[in-house]
Amino acid sequence: MNNETTTTLHGFSFPGFWFPSGLPEKCWNFDDSKIWFTSFWGSTVSSFYLDLESGKIIHMNPSNIITSSTTTSAMTENNKIENLSPYASLMVITSLPNSNGVLAKWSTPTDPGGIVLIKSATSSGSTSESTSESWKWFNAPSLGRQVVTCANMNMDNDVEYGDRPLNELFVWKLLSLVPPDSETNIPIEGILIVPKQTNNNKDGKEAEGEESKSLGLIVVPHGGPHSTSSTSFLSSYLFLAKETNCAILHVNYRGSIGFGSQDLNSLPGKVGTQDVADMVLMTNHVISLFSTSNSTSSSTNMMIPSNFNKNHIGVVGGSHGGFLGAHLIGQHHDLFKVSALRNPVINMASMCGISDIPDWCSIEALGIGQYDFDQFNAVPPESLKIMFEKSPIAHVDKVKAPTLIALGAKDRRVPSSQGVEYYHILKARGIQTRLLVYPEDCHPIDKPASEVVDGCPYPRNKSW
Repeated sequence: MNNETTTTLHGFSFPGFWFPSGLPEKCWNFDDSKIWFTSFWGSTVSSFYLDLESGKIIHMNPSNIITSSTTTSAMTENNKIENLSPYASLMVITSLPNSNGVLAKWSTPTDPGGIVLIKSATSSGSTSESTSESWKWFNAPSLGRQVVTCANMNMDNDVEYGDRPLNELFVWKLLSLVPPDSETNIPIEGILIVPKQTNNNKDGKEAEGEESKSLGLIVVPHGGPHSTSSTSFLSSYLFLAKETNCAILHVNYRGSIGFGSQDLNSLPGKVGTQDVADMVLMTNHVISLFSTSNSTSSSTNMMIPSNFNKNHIGVVGGSHGGFLGAHLIGQHHDLFKVSALRNPVINMASMCGISDIPDWCSIEALGIGQYDFDQFNAVPPESLKIMFEKSPIAHVDKVKAPTLIALGAKDRRVPSSQGVEYYHILKARGIQTRLLVYPEDCHPIDKPASEVVDGCPYPRNKSW
């Protein structure tokens, strides 16, 4: 198999197959000449096809696809999707039954995007410079683009932003850094979302005579740790950004999927150190960007807010993201001033015997190959000592940040006793702490009933 995706869109070549949800149900092209698939490439959900005749993998870069002149709502007047980044997410839904192409879904962190048809724009026998075919982008009939505005995001009733598209209220950028101790030279990436700094009245117009509130920063480590925060649309963090007047920073630290096997395998045995260092590295990079004296950063080509307050930095994370959040407020208590943690891993030594994934504790704390999948043995004392030392519990005496802990009582992955243990220690030390328990919910805390009871995680994150 040849790899045609030699471009270094993320600073590295195609990292292999990292499917977000398996192959599409109808992944074969109508003439059986291609297999369509979606895979993570760095922080983007990217679409590709495997050309079975040549054996080449072709990347469908959304910024390079020709826009059809017949498209409507998803396009601007000059037939371009406005400011569509090459890092926009593009996911294959299904191949077309009688045509060379696919139905796909695109989005960005600040735009819910839409459903589109991508069809061959190459006449029979012709070729383009980079691949054997070129492609054209059409709005899907009767589907088009979903326009989400602040008016229908169900924000607080006492705050009005006007009926404006979200991409007029936020800007975003993909950041890339190579850690100084990297053995692969593969970068870590950060998805930075910044609310535009204007004071808008209910008609969406800038109010006069008002000074912009200071801008904070909410850092979001993903769970897993072997997963990825992508450049796909996710409304909950836009809600958090707008309601708190904070920028959002999603960080894909070493060990995230979509960056290659060597990068992924570098993390087991180093949790609590390598991943924490990557989080701090990207956070400090953003602080440096926000602290620049120029109004526009040449390195990011985006407007830099002039009212950033580096004392207003918090962390929000769940599962391994909660593990990192608790580490950050312990190891770097002078940098992270507040935290909201969902079902966080706090003490791997006390979790390994009661979790439904005991292998996770051994492999992530001790390294690959350090768990016997053929039998369930008691963890030896020396291993328990290492697990404790690599857990947030080892740094709890240094925590200063007010901390919100949300727990699903039926969580078998990270049992609620983890968060309860942390809560009692913080309370005993006089740290402002609140515990929210959802009796009928589990690891994600995503049941509809949890959204209507007092303490729904995302509004509570905002209030906290």
